[in-house]
Amino acid sequence: MVDYNLSSLTHGTIDLVPEVPKASADLLMQNSKANYAEGRYGKLILQHVELNEFSVHYNIYDIQNRFSLDINCNDPVLMIHLALENDLQYSLKGIGDVYLKEGQFNILYLPSVDGTALFEHAGVYRAFRIYLPAEALTQYAEIFPYINEFLDHIAAGEPALLLKEQGWISSEIRYIITQFIQCTYEEAVRRLYYDSLIKELLLILLLQKQNNHLNGKRYMQSMDEARSIIQKNISQNFTIPEVAQQVGLNPSKLRVGFKQAFGIRISEFMVAVKMQKAFAMILETDIPLKEIARLTGYTSVENFITAFKNHFDTTPASLRKK
Repeated sequence: MVDYNLSSLTHGTIDLVPEVPKASADLLMQNSKANYAEGRYGKLILQHVELNEFSVHYNIYDIQNRFSLDINCNDPVLMIHLALENDLQYSLKGIGDVYLKEGQFNILYLPSVDGTALFEHAGVYRAFRIYLPAEALTQYAEIFPYINEFLDHIAAGEPALLLKEQGWISSEIRYIITQFIQCTYEEAVRRLYYDSLIKELLLILLLQKQNNHLNGKRYMQSMDEARSIIQKNISQNFTIPEVAQQVGLNPSKLRVGFKQAFGIRISEFMVAVKMQKAFAMILETDIPLKEIARLTGYTSVENFITAFKNHFDTTPASLRKK
């Protein structure tokens, strides 16, 4: 088990107790040992499951105000770190600032832990971590040569991040994490199941870097193709899964990649394209609003007018009068 000391410059030592209030019981991972702390900063629920080779941690931070948490551990740690909810920020001795956006992950090694976790605003933050021995990575060195430099840092006792750019959590990865959290198998079966899940998860994470989906040429071509489909079919009301199917991606990767490529969420882009076309038709033509609504995919002119006003802060009729 990884044993951390927690404190705060504002709130002093954070004392954990091995009892979680009944009101928070539904937040617990099945079969885990949980520790709890509460103060003016909010509530912390730190859970872990110990296996033969691995240690699985699922932490929930219900933060009331901006909060800095100092973290110290004298033992070396090698861990997969996944940000499940809200952005996670760390300042770690030997590495510097590490910023995991919601839905991102990385694998890191620290010979000892001396750092700070920063929670920028009030809200619920969820982090999932798996601590593993170096041997768990070493067995993949021949298949994934890019990890050898990372393994060299571990052998030398030097802090390191495996990925220079954070990876993204796919729907496949989220499914595996859900299996961890909700597993109800009896202990003997559960331990085998957890072990297989960790190995599957590690392989998927390593493959993501190897395949280089997020930055690869084919991936960006898919983003361009998705944008083109939306722009050329404004009278259609495609769902994100429908667009994803047409470009050969799962919806989660399409959402993430589209935002990275174009700086706007795909759902927002779908609306923006329709509204820009409607704007032009209102100003440049005498097409009735009911027909403009139909041409931009709205079955109800009332819904079209509401969407237009929300987007431009004016009604179609007011715009046409100008």
